Amino acid sequence: MLRLFLIALSLALTLAGAFACWAGGKGAWPLLGWGLLLLLATVFERWHYQQHRDDPGPGWVRTEECFEDPGTGKLMRVWYHAETGQRRYLADADHT
Repeated sequence: MLRLFLIALSLALTLAGAFACWAGGKGAWPLLGWGLLLLLATVFERWHYQQHRDDPGPGWVRTEECFEDPGTGKLMRVWYHAETGQRRYLADADHT
């Protein structure tokens, strides 16, 4: 819900900034820039934090941390890679 609001807000800012730039508004570039920045940040956040669906592979350690995914209702297990500091969230095989 919040993501959709941010996308709508960023599109409105971007379109308003683009229209103002087209109409000759000299101070419209920040409006266009902030709209594009907010849009890219919202889309990148969704891509960056998506759940990994594959096996963790070598170097990944299963932690005791788990949570229920609000979107699917599945129990998710946190996996940690000590060398890179990355975390992955996979469906817990013990509770599927």
